[in-house]
Amino acid sequence: MQAHFLPIQAAPQPIKPIVSQLPESTYKTNVHDDKTVAIYNGKENSELDTRHLKANHSQQAGDDIPDVEENTSSNITHSRQYLLPIFFYNAGPCGQYTFFKFGLSLAIYLNRSLVTIPFHNNHIHNVSIKRSIDETFDLPRLRKIVDLATTTEFIKECGRRFMVENVLLGLQIKKDNQQVFEKILHSYSTAGAFFQNVLNISLPERNAVEVYQRNNEASSIELSKRVKCLIFLANGGVEKKQQQEINVRIANGLKRAPYIRHAADIVVQQISDGSPYAVLHWRNKSGEFCRERTIHFCTEEMLDSLRILDRSIDVIADAILNITKSYNITSLYVAAPPYPHKMIGFLKQRIPTIKTEDDIILPDKMNKYKEDNYVWSLIEQEFTEKADLFLSSTGSNWSDFVTFFRSAMNKPSFRVKTLPGVEQATPDINI
Repeated sequence: MQAHFLPIQAAPQPIKPIVSQLPESTYKTNVHDDKTVAIYNGKENSELDTRHLKANHSQQAGDDIPDVEENTSSNITHSRQYLLPIFFYNAGPCGQYTFFKFGLSLAIYLNRSLVTIPFHNNHIHNVSIKRSIDETFDLPRLRKIVDLATTTEFIKECGRRFMVENVLLGLQIKKDNQQVFEKILHSYSTAGAFFQNVLNISLPERNAVEVYQRNNEASSIELSKRVKCLIFLANGGVEKKQQQEINVRIANGLKRAPYIRHAADIVVQQISDGSPYAVLHWRNKSGEFCRERTIHFCTEEMLDSLRILDRSIDVIADAILNITKSYNITSLYVAAPPYPHKMIGFLKQRIPTIKTEDDIILPDKMNKYKEDNYVWSLIEQEFTEKADLFLSSTGSNWSDFVTFFRSAMNKPSFRVKTLPGVEQATPDINI
């Protein structure tokens, strides 16, 4: 079995920024299978029908995107090339979005069609439920910066069996860095196994990919230029200036679905009634694993972290109160996983106007959004992105994903861990 190759393309040309430059982010065709296999395409299995909400909210105030040439199937030639981004099975929704964003970045850089992969629920909220991209992101807006392909189109053009030439593990992986290379290979094994099941495709084994990568002197990006269909995992490798320019496009083109933005506008009115507001993302992972002491993931080290947190709770609360005061903010919303948090109760004693999910009341037809953690989290991300101040959680994809887009608007974001006094009080734990 051999991969079909295309003529070598010229190196991608520098991309013209749409708006002012963002700071650097923290950060082959194959033999076709004739068998017809039902695959998930995103819409059929989604439990949330949002069609009635999407019609009238395609343009929200302040959401204008600069005019760019829209990439649609009508202006793509027959030599369309594809990039399928894959992610770890155990990644939560924002981890999945982050990997999708990595794929989006590379698709723009290589001028490829980005395959719209299905997402799935968080593990504590029925991970088996798939979520479609159109209930997550604004597809018409996204198509302005990249051509999109469905998984059905991808499989029709690329087949179901892939070879080592089809796998791209980052752009400029230094194969002599054994630790990094092994980590990426392990990630490929985990993510690849998951997507073989999700899309019913066959990917090459890790060992075969490793041998192919090690035996080729050319960089990964050079090897991939002649390959029509790429399976991509990892991040990095794009030249710094070009990555900054791509980040500008992503910040303008990757927006949440219109119904999410509309619901977030309603929530903001209840949080602050027009005055400046802040959002705290409180993610205590030790508390998550140890909320029931019978959970086997709860280690003694995590219990020690919780004891440190209990001793430091007044220091953390004071630091949060002080920074909100310094920005003349009196309205604070706390976004947190849905289980009891001692910190929230403590903060309510200091800031009477604090609000959480329990304080938000949506119109009747939108009540179901709060019952669906996947959708409610998207709504929280949206109004957090617009907040006047954001206090983020260390090591959280949720916080990092939101911070990326806030940086495009020059909105202040701080990790709670870096607030005055907090690092000294909690030296060995992430908060």
